[in-house]
Amino acid sequence: MIICPNCQAEIDSDSKFCDQCGKELMYCPECKELKRGTECPRCGEDLVPARVFLSNNKNFNSNTLPTNHPDNSSSKSSPKPSAKPTLASSASAEVPQGTFVAQPVLPSLSIIGNSWCLPVKAGGFGRKGGIYPEFATVQYISGNHGQFRANGSEWQVQDVGSTNGTFLNGQRLAPGQWYPIKKGDKIKIATISFVIQ
Repeated sequence: MIICPNCQAEIDSDSKFCDQCGKELMYCPECKELKRGTECPRCGEDLVPARVFLSNNKNFNSNTLPTNHPDNSSSKSSPKPSAKPTLASSASAEVPQGTFVAQPVLPSLSIIGNSWCLPVKAGGFGRKGGIYPEFATVQYISGNHGQFRANGSEWQVQDVGSTNGTFLNGQRLAPGQWYPIKKGDKIKIATISFVIQ
């Protein structure tokens, strides 16, 4: 895995574009590191798109640096980068180039019920559309009923002021408030009951 220098998302090491922010990944051909911009701030080389860099460096391992890289020198004046992951204090924190940032692990959840198995994903849901087009024919679900979001390492649900309500483990959700959900919870959207798995 590698870290996108633009949005700090963890992505597959063979990615050519960030699957989170959509920006094209750029490598320094000299330092062999992901960089942001058009020129390497360390050595001044023009950056090349990942599709070009990876096709020209088929045996490239993103976890190693070349032996002539400034960070691999034995000089005491420039310490070697730590191999231990560091966690950024916030999503907007500036992270030095080449630093591995541990991202929170978000569980994969689904809501199961009414012969549906629907993956939990970020976005709104209701009869008028959203992440679950299946709800279009359920008359008791409001047009804009609720929404899910990822918050750190947990999923959360919110009722946005629906007529027939959203219930979590038997308790009606107060509109406009976020509630954490986990495997085993029971969620009822209007008249449809689901189990979170």
